Amino acid sequence: MIKAPDVIMGSGQFVGVNHLSHEKGDSRANKFKNIDNVLELISFAKEIGFNGIMFSTHPHSIEIVKQIGNDKNLNDSLSIYPNLPYIQKYVTGANEMGMIGFLYDMIKQGNTKSLIKASKGVITKNIFSIIKSLIDIELNSFKNVKMGSVFLHNVLTDIIVSLELDELLHLYIDYIEDNYKVKAGFVTLNFPKLSSYFSMKNIRNPLIQTPINKIGFQMNPNIESNIKTLNNFDGEIIAMSTLAAGYLHPSEAYNFISKLNNINSIIVGGSSKSHLSETLEIINNSYSN
Repeated sequence: MIKAPDVIMGSGQFVGVNHLSHEKGDSRANKFKNIDNVLELISFAKEIGFNGIMFSTHPHSIEIVKQIGNDKNLNDSLSIYPNLPYIQKYVTGANEMGMIGFLYDMIKQGNTKSLIKASKGVITKNIFSIIKSLIDIELNSFKNVKMGSVFLHNVLTDIIVSLELDELLHLYIDYIEDNYKVKAGFVTLNFPKLSSYFSMKNIRNPLIQTPINKIGFQMNPNIESNIKTLNNFDGEIIAMSTLAAGYLHPSEAYNFISKLNNINSIIVGGSSKSHLSETLEIINNSYSN
């Protein structure tokens, strides 16, 4: 029997993410503008068996993380998995201020150490120094919580793979693992390509977050190559988009996933207690049959 994976709570519902309906996303975001509603749902998820929660560095997510850090009960028992950066912030900032102006604006948000490091990087045009400083600035908001693995956004991951930016790959892995003492993870929308790249670069036991679902939603280049890669993968997999943005019913989705090998964790979103408890029950039943 395949071992049931850990279940991690997604946080897209808190910031209005819905890949199929902007209207539904906006409705959820309005509900969760009240931080008390957010913390109540997170506390419930922890109580029924969720192992952690995944957060982007969206401004509202950062406020939630701060509140978790102030709640001893949550903070002691819930692992927080950052997914950085919040890519829209960089796109918007660069458009409004130019890249250099945006970098200086980001630098001002950091502590003294990262400020000095990043300033030197901008002056000397040392891109590696700038990247390290931006990582520090992005993760500064997570310093008071129990931080789990840190994930690199799929846009940057897939750029690194497409352009074979080996130095940036190793910089990210080494900096996260040496300075934050947690595993460096990667989000991708092309799992076969990333897996092949890691194998070629001799990256051992990688941690990858990728879409896994019955209809192949976001599973590039196709579902068949993803499942084949999954069956031969030597690393850790966190399955996301398991419900295909709500297209699949949980029972259908997790019955499919429970038959697959090498899935260590599943990310589950939910905007209500009943939704979370129903989904968790379905997952557990899928793996017990």
